[in-house]
Amino acid sequence: MRAVYTIPINEKLEIKLPEKQTISLTPNIDIKLYNDQNTGYLQRILLKISNLEMEAVAPYLKDLVDKSSSRKLEFITHELTVYLASVIFIQTSIEVFDHNKIDLEYPEVFPETPEEEEILARYPPMRSSSVVTEWSVGGSIESEKIKEYFANPVAVNYYAAAKKTDNLFLQYEQFYKVIEYFFDKQQSLQQHPSPFDERVARHAGAFNPEYTEDVIKNIREIRNRCVHPRAKRGPLSPGALDAYETIMDNLPKVEKLAKLLLEHPPNDCPNEEQPAGDL
Repeated sequence: MRAVYTIPINEKLEIKLPEKQTISLTPNIDIKLYNDQNTGYLQRILLKISNLEMEAVAPYLKDLVDKSSSRKLEFITHELTVYLASVIFIQTSIEVFDHNKIDLEYPEVFPETPEEEEILARYPPMRSSSVVTEWSVGGSIESEKIKEYFANPVAVNYYAAAKKTDNLFLQYEQFYKVIEYFFDKQQSLQQHPSPFDERVARHAGAFNPEYTEDVIKNIREIRNRCVHPRAKRGPLSPGALDAYETIMDNLPKVEKLAKLLLEHPPNDCPNEEQPAGDL
C-alpha cells in the first residue's frame, strides 16, 4: 500500500523551487514539491510512503479496523513532517508549515498490487483535508540538502529549534545539543580514548582552524554555565548583563560549529534510526 499526505502552502508564500522537485529520502519515502504554474512559487508538498503493510493503513480504511488499533503510520509521518519543517526552516528561515497543525489522521491510500486494489474496493480509504497555514515571505529551497541532512534528523531539529527562538540562552543550548549529538560524552574510553574537547576540535579543526581545543572547551563551559545554577565558574543568568554579553560574544561560534557538523558529520557519529526505517 502507499499513503500520501498533502501539505498545502499559503499562496502568498514566495519560496523558489529547486530544479529537482522530487526528493527520495529512502527507497520507500518520497517528497514532491509542487509549484504554482502562474507564479512559479512553492504551492504544496506531497509526502509519499510506499510498500506499507496492511497493518499500517488499516486504521484509515472504512469499516476495517478500529483506528485505535494501530498508530504506527501516524507516528512515522509525524517524525517525517517535523524533520521536513526543520530542514526547510534552516534553509529559508521560514516556517513553511506548522507540523503540529497538519492533519495526519487520514492520508490518501493507494493500492500497489491487484490484491490491494481488491481490498480497497471493499474497504474505501477515509481522508480529510490538511490545514492551510499563512505566511507571506520569501526564500529558496535546496533539494539536495533535504536528502543530505536526513542522515541526522535529530541534529537538524535541534538546529532549527535554536534558529526559531528569540531567547539567546535557549539558542546557545540548542546549538550545543547538535555538538553533543555528534560527540557523545558518555561513550567509554575504549570507544573514544581522546577527551571530548580534543575529539571535537580534531574533527572541526580540519574544516575550520578556528576551532582549537581551547575554543571547544570554552564553548562547552559556557553551555554548562547556562544550564547549571551552581556551575563551578559561576552560572550565566538571563538577568545579568555580563551573562548576556558572554552569550552574545560566543553565540556565533557555537552556531557556526553546529552548522559545520551538519555539513560535515563525523564518521563515528551516532547511527540513529531513521524515521520509517522499518518500512
